Amino acid sequence: MKRSILAAMLFALASCSGPGLSEYQKSCETQHQKFSMMVECLQLTVKDDWKLLSHYKNSDLVRLYLLHAENLSRKVLNRKITAGEARVKLAEFYVQLKITSDQRETK
Repeated sequence: MKRSILAAMLFALASCSGPGLSEYQKSCETQHQKFSMMVECLQLTVKDDWKLLSHYKNSDLVRLYLLHAENLSRKVLNRKITAGEARVKLAEFYVQLKITSDQRETK
């Protein structure tokens, strides 16, 4: 139940983050159940799409999201947190970035 709520939340939020990001994340989550592998896939896929990083007005937020995901992945690998906790923390961080993005658009 917790996973399906998280997946739905991530999908809904990711679709607002920028062109391609939601598709990339969904694809990586489908391909890789292990959190660290999903993060690696996401980083490689997004970094390969320079258009997303260089032209999107919130590209700094996309980079920040990827760095946060990488940090959480390290914590999982070092057994400081579980993969489930990392997924929740990444979703919570995404919500914060979404709020920041929305605030930028209203200014």
